[in-house]
Amino acid sequence: MICTKCYCTKWTGEPESNVKCANCEHSYEEHSELNFDDMCRAMGYDETLKACECGAPGACDCAARRQAVAVKDCIKGQPVCRWDSYRGTDGPKGQGRLGYGDLKGLKAGVEPTNIDFLMPEILSGSDYGSSGSVEVSNHRVFLTRYGMLPNVYDVYGGAGTFAVAIRLDSITPDMIYDLNALKDYPVLDEEDHSEVERDAEEIAWDNWARHDFVKGLTKKFPALEDAIDDLGKAAVEALFYNLRDRTNTYWENEAGNNAFIHIDRIVEGATEQDILGGW
Repeated sequence: MICTKCYCTKWTGEPESNVKCANCEHSYEEHSELNFDDMCRAMGYDETLKACECGAPGACDCAARRQAVAVKDCIKGQPVCRWDSYRGTDGPKGQGRLGYGDLKGLKAGVEPTNIDFLMPEILSGSDYGSSGSVEVSNHRVFLTRYGMLPNVYDVYGGAGTFAVAIRLDSITPDMIYDLNALKDYPVLDEEDHSEVERDAEEIAWDNWARHDFVKGLTKKFPALEDAIDDLGKAAVEALFYNLRDRTNTYWENEAGNNAFIHIDRIVEGATEQDILGGW
């Protein structure tokens, strides 16, 4: 809780009575719009806790306590894993990448420790899972922002599995801000997300869409097969996007960050003049 008079965050007194701002002695009773339970949580008060780790008695609002509460709220409902590798259980050393198999999810009822790892779902995926361009983009944006910090790992696995593992005692306030923001809107960076989708479209075009487009045109206009074969790559691509806009047919991003487009609809909009018109 922040004092509405001096904006201090430290309070004195027991939550049950006589609570005042530690800086200006502004009384809690004057904060009629504030919820009493919220005030207690902001003070870090816990009936079962006699003293904070910082050494202060019971009701403490030190930075360490606030950060601990923020981390606990941030990881709620998210996968938390424990390092469990054939190389030992002391945890990975330094920065870099981790194998997905070296991290085991905590079983129900097991309390996480400060050396366990948060693996946010919105930063994770694979080639065959339910993830798509959103997760791919968030993964690389998060690592760009925080990947050089201690105990932040790029996780890899089979079938194109990717994730981010952050040791709980290394989660920063900026990370918490970004992860909490993803709960309201699932994209960290709109520009990067658009780039990821464009990359997927280019890969699909090179892998199969160009071939299927030319094949479809040849099937529709068999008498123009030679003219179609004579079209260069640039001409084929220009014709494809012209017809795409004409038929209002656009790329769709699917699971595994694969791009798809209905080639048949695009071909249906083509005319002989489109092929003979010098594309």
